[in-house]
Amino acid sequence: DYFVGMISENERDYANTVCQKLRDKGYCVEIELLSKKLRNQLNYANTIKAKSAVIIGEEEKKQKTVTVKDLSTGKQTTVRLRDL
Repeated sequence: DYFVGMISENERDYANTVCQKLRDKGYCVEIELLSKKLRNQLNYANTIKAKSAVIIGEEEKKQKTVTVKDLSTGKQTTVRLRDL
């Protein structure tokens, strides 16, 4: 269902929180375990046929949001963590 990617390792804890929240709702979620560039992470998300990528950077972490990218359309939306 979802792939969670991070801009940098500084967002790792927040990304794990997001993953757990999605898994608690019954979604299948993969997270990037290695420090790869975001472009490579999104390529991997397409390879595993994830429906959406959840992108987390410094601003998302500060604002308690995530950017959700629909991998079939490319459309991105910002979603508050509590609304996931």
